[in-house]
Amino acid sequence: MSFDDSVIYSTQYLPNDWGNIELGEIADVLSGFAFKSNYFVDQGIPVIKIKNIEPPYVTLDDVQYVSKEIAEQQKKYLLKYNDILISLTGSNITQLASVVGKVGRVRIKNQPMLLNQRVGKVYVTDPEKYDEQFLYYVISRNEVKYQLASMAGGSANQANISPKQIKQLQIPFPPLIEQKTIAQLLAALDDKIELNNVINKNLEEIGQALFKRWFVDFEFPNENGEPYKSSGGEFEESELGLIPKGWRVQSLQRICEFRKGFSYKGKYLSEFGTPMINLGNVSPDGSFKFDSVKYYSDNSFKEHHTVKPGDIVIANTDITQKRDVIGTPVIVPNLNSEKIIISHHITALKNLKLPGLFVYHLLKTDSCKNRLKSFATGTTVLALPKDALPNFTFVCPNYELIMNFNKIVTPIFQQIGDLNRESILLMKIRGTLLPKLMSGEIRVPIEQS
Repeated sequence: MSFDDSVIYSTQYLPNDWGNIELGEIADVLSGFAFKSNYFVDQGIPVIKIKNIEPPYVTLDDVQYVSKEIAEQQKKYLLKYNDILISLTGSNITQLASVVGKVGRVRIKNQPMLLNQRVGKVYVTDPEKYDEQFLYYVISRNEVKYQLASMAGGSANQANISPKQIKQLQIPFPPLIEQKTIAQLLAALDDKIELNNVINKNLEEIGQALFKRWFVDFEFPNENGEPYKSSGGEFEESELGLIPKGWRVQSLQRICEFRKGFSYKGKYLSEFGTPMINLGNVSPDGSFKFDSVKYYSDNSFKEHHTVKPGDIVIANTDITQKRDVIGTPVIVPNLNSEKIIISHHITALKNLKLPGLFVYHLLKTDSCKNRLKSFATGTTVLALPKDALPNFTFVCPNYELIMNFNKIVTPIFQQIGDLNRESILLMKIRGTLLPKLMSGEIRVPIEQS
């Protein structure tokens, strides 16, 4: 989620006991290694590229690998938990979504990773003067993006900055104890947001496990409360194989309508405007990625390009064939906006005739996702044909069983929604506090030992 933290600190507004310091006096920037194309293998040690920096985190989506032997030769570029990474190439400030100077932290535990070329690792060299966690919050502000983009050379779509330029940044220099206190306050907010994400993922897995047991393994409770298949339940042949007697094969076009999203223009992507759901918000596991929400500053979209919280949307495209999101559904969360746009890479399922949570869990199953993916065409860009979703068939149980499932999972998804709303509020608080804390406009109480 993006919020405006572009308030610019100035030496005339900094507290008397602060001041400025050049980043290079307390930190260094390691530029990544140029791994050759023939180094990459199907499995091994992930190599973090610019595309893997999705502020405020580093992701393993669409990642490439090198062997352990190559990794052993390039130990200098191994990453560890909480490392701060910055993109050294990107667009200029007119395209904030891909702007040079994006910052993300490594928050993946127990996973060795390597630093690729055009990605820099920023690390503190003098911990007696500067706290590394505080430095992360300093350079993750939009103000720093603006400064770096203005310093960058190259074209509008291929702007470059160097470690030397990053080290020339003037950054606020509070007393070390105040740096640590500010960082701890902001980190507490981030930690709670991360915890909410983990809880939500676990809750989603509970719902999916129940769906699989009932509607894939056919172990739903029979009239005696016993598992149907294990208790000798009757089956009959169908075009999708053996299914419980009385069930039927149904197509998606019989239970909903389909609306494709908006063909947007990149120049209108912004830090403000109408929130827009794009491929970047779809995780391969079906969870919604709040930190990748984009905003659209132009009003040329139509009403049929919009969705509301609770709607189901599905990725109809995969840019590289490797991110593995084509055919993946997500539930639209509350983004505190009257309207939410979907991009042309997304299709919305509208006017459902079955409970949305049943349809969502159905589309999340591996069998459905793999079947949908098999319909996709293209090489560099995979796309679902126009008739793939309408003609997609599934096994439809009796309505009573669907409603029983819906009754169980509805409270689970209400809790997910509550945690999502809390996370959005925490992000907003963080976005409001960050520039004020970094300028000294708000001072934190310091415990004296």
